[in-house]
Parts: sequence; structure tokens; C-alpha cells
Amino acid sequence: MTSSQPIIYEKIVQQNGGKNSGEWCLASERRLLQKLIHHKPVGINRHFNLNLLVIYMNNIFDFEEDINFDDYLSEKDVEQLKRRRMEGKQDERRPLAFSPSYAIRPTTKQVEEKLNEYFDMELIGENESPSEELEKKAVFELPHEYQFKEEMVPR
Repeated sequence: MTSSQPIIYEKIVQQNGGKNSGEWCLASERRLLQKLIHHKPVGINRHFNLNLLVIYMNNIFDFEEDINFDDYLSEKDVEQLKRRRMEGKQDERRPLAFSPSYAIRPTTKQVEEKLNEYFDMELIGENESPSEELEKKAVFELPHEYQFKEEMVPR
């Protein structure tokens, strides 16, 4: 560690309200579990949904409907959000993202570790049934023009 790293670390800890950025609090755990309802990190979309969980843990978006913004945003951000909604400036193509009021900004690894504290994710993954589309068997034949034609070639 260089001499400047402790200073940078102290500034980050101070900005996070004196908490280490790796600490989970009740608000961050509640947010993770709420987002888990719509984004299960198992099955064929495991990695996609896991990345979405990380994005939602690190940002609060103005288009979210299933959230009490007062629980996760600062008073200033809540006021900005209310003003934006009253003015009708919400744009689905360019959503506004806010920083959550909780300290942790989890990585994929931290989200996986937290989920493994609550659930046996390996067992859940094994029990996850594959989608019906993957189970369908299709009969496949090459188009006629690509089929091998047995022709007698004189030697």
C-alpha cells in the first residue's frame, strides 16, 4: 500500500458515513431481496440477471415502480425525483440514476456471496428446470439444394 492509499480510503469511508463500503446494511439487503423477485440469478439467464442485480444495487432509477424512494435516496434526491416526475421529464430511453443512501456498492462477487448466505444457490441452480424452448426437439433437414447427391463419378 502506498502512502496515499490510506488517505483515499479514509475519504471513501467518510463519504460513506463512516462505514466500510463492503458492509451490508438492512436497507441494502432489503433492496437485494426486492430485486431478486424479478431477477433470479439461476438458470440460463443466470449471469444476465446477476449483472442486473449489481446494476440495481449500485443505482436507483427514476423509472422503478416497486420501490419506496424515501427508503433508499437522500432527501435532496427524493425532491429532485418528485420535481422531475411532476414536470413530466421522465424519459424511459434516458433514465435518471441516483446513488443509493446505503454505503455498499456491491460487486458481482459480493452479491453472489450474500445470496449464498441466504440460499443454497448451487442446489437452486440444479433444481431450476430448463426453459421449455430448450426442451423442444426440432426435426432438421438441410434444404434440398444443399443435400449430398450421390452421383457416379467415372474414374
